[in-house]
Amino acid sequence: MEDASRSTLTNASEKAVHALNNTATQFVAKELGISEKTTTRRLDRMKDGRLLDLSLQCDPASKIGYVQFIILINVERSHYRDVYKRMYTEFQ
Repeated sequence: MEDASRSTLTNASEKAVHALNNTATQFVAKELGISEKTTTRRLDRMKDGRLLDLSLQCDPASKIGYVQFIILINVERSHYRDVYKRMYTEFQ
């Protein structure tokens, strides 16, 4: 039962992040007077170049029953992608 609720939370979370991303992209495009496609390409390049890091923060009071933690890791730039991929796999 717990697995089903986790996947529902994951699906809902993914939809929320997608909606926020679309809204942010639309806002930036409108402010700059460029297309959403151009905005998306530019934001993706900045993310890939490590010039931009987007994150969401949650309200700890709404996460009763969950343990929140933050892991800060310093990684050499040349190993960043490998470490990121491994961490993503491990924490899924």
